[in-house]
Amino acid sequence: MNTGGIIRIITEAGLSLPPVFQRETPEELARHYNGVGADWFPAWLRKLATKVLVRMEPLAFVHDVEFATSAPNYFAFSIAQVRWAYNALLLVLLVYRRYRLRFLAVAWLCALACQLGGYKGYLRGLRK
Repeated sequence: MNTGGIIRIITEAGLSLPPVFQRETPEELARHYNGVGADWFPAWLRKLATKVLVRMEPLAFVHDVEFATSAPNYFAFSIAQVRWAYNALLLVLLVYRRYRLRFLAVAWLCALACQLGGYKGYLRGLRK
């Protein structure tokens, strides 16, 4: 999905967004997005994950922007995970009705995995 389509879904679903979405243009926001998957994934694996988990792209887009622009502390990191889980709930209620349980389960597992093991990567990403 192109970033214009992702931003359209984000807007139509009324997802929770960090403040940076008010300050940057869609083009500037898109620079932070690297697809679905951890920053440490090789490019081919992130590309595959993005293709397989295409419905997660709006969540990953918001998440990547938030990770790239947030304060370097555990509280900001945790807020990003809570926002991911909340936005997943909004998406199943408003957009992905057909895939509700499966989408929500996968989305929340991704948020949990990131919360449990992604803090070091989060800090590394902020130092780039």
